[in-house]
Amino acid sequence: MSGRQSWKWDEFKEIAARKASDRIYVTLEPEYGTFVVNIETYRRMNEPEAVVLLYDREERTIGVRPSTLDVPHAVAVYPRHQRYSRVFRSKRFLNKHGIVISKRIEFPRARIDGDGLLVLDLRQAVPATERVNRAV
Repeated sequence: MSGRQSWKWDEFKEIAARKASDRIYVTLEPEYGTFVVNIETYRRMNEPEAVVLLYDREERTIGVRPSTLDVPHAVAVYPRHQRYSRVFRSKRFLNKHGIVISKRIEFPRARIDGDGLLVLDLRQAVPATERVNRAV
């Protein structure tokens, strides 16, 4: 007897369920002005092919309005990870409005208003690596 157990494992091979985040989650990466939204945020925005970026200088708040590629100043939305997130980039938008960030930030209080506009308040942004209480 070798002392080894002879196991007869039956491996579970069905697709495992994963809980999709049910909250709005947005980050902004400085190098290329890359906005990353989770799939839930993208769905709540009605899955736009493009977005128009807005800025309220006085309130230091970015607005992201769903749009189409027919709008000349709309920014295209691309999949980052097919099932989990979407991205859109505009370093020119950040530069035009003097928005300077040194590292990736997260918007823990991001919301979609009654007009379907994604609202990102830079005054409430935190480094994306920090843990924050996301309860609103």
